[in-house]
Amino acid sequence: MSDKTVSNRASLFQISAFSGNQAATNALSLIFTGFFLAYGSNVYSFNTLLLGSIMMMTRVFDAFTDPLIGIIVDRTNTIFGRFRPWIVIGALLMNVSFILLFWGIDFGNETINLLWIVGLYMIWVIGYTFQTTITKAGQNVLTDSSKQRTLYSALSQIYSMLILLGIYTLLEPFINYFGGFSSAIAWRYLSIVVVAVQIVFTTFAVIGLWGKDKPEFYKKSKEDYHPHIKDYLTMFRHNRALTMLIVAASTNKLANTMVHGLVVFFYFYVALNVELLPKVTPWMGVATGLSIIFTIFVTNKIGRKTAFQRMSKVAFLQGPLAVLLIVLSPSPTPFIALVSMFTTFSFVTASTEVNVVPMIGDTADYEFKLSKQFVPGMIGSAFSLVDKFVSSFGGLFNGLLLGVLGYVSFESTEPNATLYWGILLSITMIPTLAHLASIIAIKFYPIKEN
Repeated sequence: MSDKTVSNRASLFQISAFSGNQAATNALSLIFTGFFLAYGSNVYSFNTLLLGSIMMMTRVFDAFTDPLIGIIVDRTNTIFGRFRPWIVIGALLMNVSFILLFWGIDFGNETINLLWIVGLYMIWVIGYTFQTTITKAGQNVLTDSSKQRTLYSALSQIYSMLILLGIYTLLEPFINYFGGFSSAIAWRYLSIVVVAVQIVFTTFAVIGLWGKDKPEFYKKSKEDYHPHIKDYLTMFRHNRALTMLIVAASTNKLANTMVHGLVVFFYFYVALNVELLPKVTPWMGVATGLSIIFTIFVTNKIGRKTAFQRMSKVAFLQGPLAVLLIVLSPSPTPFIALVSMFTTFSFVTASTEVNVVPMIGDTADYEFKLSKQFVPGMIGSAFSLVDKFVSSFGGLFNGLLLGVLGYVSFESTEPNATLYWGILLSITMIPTLAHLASIIAIKFYPIKEN
């Protein structure tokens, strides 16, 4: 749709505020993807394969709750709107379960501890699904403008980047100040801080959608349409834009989940200096910010599909170059080499991620064009179903990898060549394979350039 003909536009404040919803979910999910293995292995002494299996199982559970939640959202009509109630409910489920899970409660029985963690993790992912569904679906009532949707995604990325920057910069000194990675107290205080951040961003998201979450902004489906689970099969069959985007984005998501889960281990066993983590992270934030600005400019010039395709080709080269950089550097890895590796990774990752959420909105518009059904919740949850199912293997792969490489805990496992090469090749070459899959899939994405 041309920006010259759109009838529904949002103010800069509305776009900026609602962009906080994705940041709110990322604030908590970054802890799970990046530090759940470290938390579970050091506080509860569970082996990493078991923890990775938990991460996979809960993500698979999360994936299969998506279709139901998408239908619930699209069937919702309340005096508070269609989307805002589920933002609030999702935030409540996420925050309460997150604090309880990372409180370090020890029942004195390994089985009970395990059931406690699994149960809370499953509650958390239900809340997470509600909020992420709204992130994808809410943009379809927020604005019809292609450029505004790109801006919405870019601001979401910037907010998320600031959270990532804060977590990776402050976590190591924060955890160490309160007793280290094996201290339940340290993780307890961290959970309170992260939940506070989540609440702030969620509040802004609700405010940002306040004037748009109204029936006059819901496109009218033909007849009196009530979506059902079986309708997903029809959607997957005829909406090729959705299926190709799912393949392109979910493979990247799997790779990024694995990378974030291995970052701390990379600094322990490859860089051999975990104290460099908070020093490198700010530079990653700068690279992400520059990438977002650059990608917005490129997207507005050549369109989302072409921009995504070209950025994926650049990202494909990053892994092999990173391996060469680290291998040719002295040990411990110098600061400048780590900055070069992770800033490049941040730049190419952000450049491919900026357009994903707007493209989900585009596929919802495409669905309306094909079937005359306004079901942004179902489109968002259909995307999440496969995306989460594929990325769910990230935690399992990481846990299996670390177990095979001989990792038990930071205190008992010394650096060695096996861990060095296993972690280095995983953190660099898996994203390369994911970007190759994206390059192939997006060639068949049928939506014309905006």
